[in-house]
Amino acid sequence: MRVRLLVDVGNRLAVSGRSEAAGRLYGLALRLASNSLDRLIVGANQGAALLHGGRVVEAIAVLERVVSSPSSLGIKLEAACRCNLGLAYLRQGQVGRGRAQLREAMDLLPGSIYALRAHLALQQFEGPAAEPR
Repeated sequence: MRVRLLVDVGNRLAVSGRSEAAGRLYGLALRLASNSLDRLIVGANQGAALLHGGRVVEAIAVLERVVSSPSSLGIKLEAACRCNLGLAYLRQGQVGRGRAQLREAMDLLPGSIYALRAHLALQQFEGPAAEPR
């Protein structure tokens, strides 16, 4: 519970442009995490904050670690991570990898906010032919 509270506060700080403070909270949350799911939740949120803060290379490293974890992410967390990872790859110019991750997000949780975001990003690269799933 403490870990998720720290993540929530970190997310609020990241959104308000206080990325250094957010980073410190994510670090504290990781140190307090007592199980693999909590560590994955911290990583997923940290990766998203890094991406939205323009730190794409760091975001990719964190998100790749999360999606490649042998522990189960759960479908919602995996869809969120794959969507953000796809967006990060696109920003870095790795269009093929970005498309693959975005399609995977759409397949994992059709109709979700992550699938919608992935669909919109794909439309920018593929045009209206990118079908929603």
